[in-house]
Amino acid sequence: RYPGSGRLWFERARVAERMGDPQAALADYCQAVEIEQAYREQFRTMYPDREVVSRLGDDKYRTALKRIGELAR
Repeated sequence: RYPGSGRLWFERARVAERMGDPQAALADYCQAVEIEQAYREQFRTMYPDREVVSRLGDDKYRTALKRIGELAR
């Protein structure tokens, strides 16, 4: 219902991992990161003098990047 929410894609990826579906998890982590990166780019454009505020959260963003690297192997 809210495809632009990186948080939902991140949680979906975690569920896919718990269910033993690494390919689905990889795809969902990638979607979460893609959404977050687009948001960060837009934020920098709109507010060039401000520090970027993450919608996903820095910890989840780093975790998603890490899991993408691990699952892609």
